[in-house]
Amino acid sequence: MEILIPIVLMIYFLLKGKSKRNKSIDIIQDKLNFEKFHNQITNCTSFSNLKVIAENYDGHSYYLQSIGQYALREFEEYDFAKMQFINAISVGLKYPEEYFNSKWSHSFGASISFLLAYTDAYKFLKNKDGNWHSSNYKDLKKAMVVAYLFISNCIKKNKNIMGDSHAERSLLLMEKNMIWGRILVEEYRHLLGSTSKQDSSVLTIYDNVMAAKFYQSVGHVNMGNKNLMVARNTHNLLEDIAIAGKDANRYSLNEIAELGRRRHNRIFDTLSANYSSEIANLDLNIKLLKNCTFDKFTFDV
Repeated sequence: MEILIPIVLMIYFLLKGKSKRNKSIDIIQDKLNFEKFHNQITNCTSFSNLKVIAENYDGHSYYLQSIGQYALREFEEYDFAKMQFINAISVGLKYPEEYFNSKWSHSFGASISFLLAYTDAYKFLKNKDGNWHSSNYKDLKKAMVVAYLFISNCIKKNKNIMGDSHAERSLLLMEKNMIWGRILVEEYRHLLGSTSKQDSSVLTIYDNVMAAKFYQSVGHVNMGNKNLMVARNTHNLLEDIAIAGKDANRYSLNEIAELGRRRHNRIFDTLSANYSSEIANLDLNIKLLKNCTFDKFTFDV
């Protein structure tokens, strides 16, 4: 059984050890034993065993997000996974600035990403008349932007080793209706130099290519091949689309990915500037996130 906990974070933690940047995060990190946790979850073969493990690791977003991800993908325990992600977000909101400025940025952002990706977005974003539900739209859009910002910050700080972060950012933008990707692109279209509705696909191609490269480099060939397949299939769907004044089928996969990288950077730089004053006192509508429907889905690409 292939282990799907955040691989690169585990490698990074064991190599780098304790961060010295933020006192609050240091206090949390002193309580962590990554190798023990990794061994336990690697040898976990049943949901009942996972619940026992979860009882001993409930005070940090990394553990909560990892357990939620494992419950979701290995055992399809959606309600349990949802609560792990909610708890991971709640813990992160106690130390938002410390999480944002550390390697824990991924775990906080990925928890939001999983919640939003597995939610029936239209149900919560539109009212019975089919119009945007203003309060839900505002709160969930903010959650999406925060997830994107935290995951992207982790990628930027750790460059090309954050395979899990690339995968979870793609997950956020490629959820079943692709609505979050569309909203992000619509909001920041002026940064992309294009009016194409397929810009979110260009972003996800880059993330899947980068995730594939990382997973293959650390021996998780099947995971890497899956991401590469998603990138190639998404690229093929763009054959009749013009991107940056050129037909998409005239770009190689790596050229499309490079366009995605540049666009991600422009969006992230703008988001960082817009949200820099809010990070220290970050607030999200946890009650709304708890009410989101958590459903199974598969990518259609």
